[in-house]
Amino acid sequence: MTTETKERVATSVAPFGIEAKTSTNSNLMVQSVPNCRLRTAISPIKTVTARDEDGEQVLKPVPANIIEGIPANVPGMQLHVNPKTRQVKIIDPLYKNEDILEKIAKAMKRAGVGTGKLRGVPPREETLGVDEMKTLIRELRNIVMSGDAVVVKGVLPDQEDIDELPGDYLLSPNNSSKWNQPRYEKDLAAWTQKLNRLGG
Repeated sequence: MTTETKERVATSVAPFGIEAKTSTNSNLMVQSVPNCRLRTAISPIKTVTARDEDGEQVLKPVPANIIEGIPANVPGMQLHVNPKTRQVKIIDPLYKNEDILEKIAKAMKRAGVGTGKLRGVPPREETLGVDEMKTLIRELRNIVMSGDAVVVKGVLPDQEDIDELPGDYLLSPNNSSKWNQPRYEKDLAAWTQKLNRLGG
């Protein structure tokens, strides 16, 4: 994460935005942005892991046991990126949306689980470094392809176009540990080989 002066970079990847929409109604963690937890859109049906008649693991849709009275159209938080300026915007459609917030609060109060006034999450904006942005865009593509988010603005970029972005992929963009892990994925193979030689 950086606070570098905004500068435009040459890129074929256009700005786009995603909305968290996990099949399990669980929060979505974005590793390439520190402290980025996106609340998912709420669905009355969620997916769980179960076993079929042969004992094999399968994904099974089940009722989500949502509090009665919660609106069916509660949106998830969004993350928007602009590769040219390396800007990231995190948006909560519930922020200052008094109509939906009031309905949620009333439902929670009736269920005995609501305390205080709901406000939603204030918008947040960051400017990333070149490597962080490239790594983030690939992560967002993977999240969408896995079904845990949907594109709400622009077009999801192709992997080939992401690979051509400036910078290098970070191995662990949100890793704060102090062990001597390489910063970049491209250095992992050589580092692993060195460890194997030392261990052998």
